[in-house]
Amino acid sequence: KRHYREASCGTVSLYDADGQRLSTIRYGRMPESKKATLCAQLEAECQSIMALRPDLKVVKLADGAEENWRFLEHLDLGLNEVQAAQVETVSITDFYHAAEHLKQACDLIWGAGSVTSKVEFARLRELLKEDEQGVNKVISRLRYWARGRRGQKRDELEKEIAYFRNQRHRMAYAA
Repeated sequence: KRHYREASCGTVSLYDADGQRLSTIRYGRMPESKKATLCAQLEAECQSIMALRPDLKVVKLADGAEENWRFLEHLDLGLNEVQAAQVETVSITDFYHAAEHLKQACDLIWGAGSVTSKVEFARLRELLKEDEQGVNKVISRLRYWARGRRGQKRDELEKEIAYFRNQRHRMAYAA
């Protein structure tokens, strides 16, 4: 039996008040159980930055992988309780990955490469990105179109819908 092993990567980026990137530190690791070394490196980097600037806003960004969010939700920034309570933290599911799942759903509904799939994907992608209720509207539309599907396509479409439901609280892209 073959085992799937995944290399891992992460970044810590600093931005100014205008949203201009000042610097990025990139990390990459070969496959390792629970990404232990990568997680330790990212945590240490964040702690060293927050020790100097505990006033910074922290934005946590990842794809939908449960283990990534488990790490980010428990990320120790090295702050005391008072400092930690004052830190503004935002969690966001990477829009690129969300768009990949949306494309997959559109292809399941209208057929991969079809004009309708391309048009609906572009429309729903814009809705997801720009509308305050975008993710809820996308879920609603996908659920509506899923009703007419049966069998394996329905099952695959339900998986894509579940992705959006599970990540909904991290998909406030318009904000």
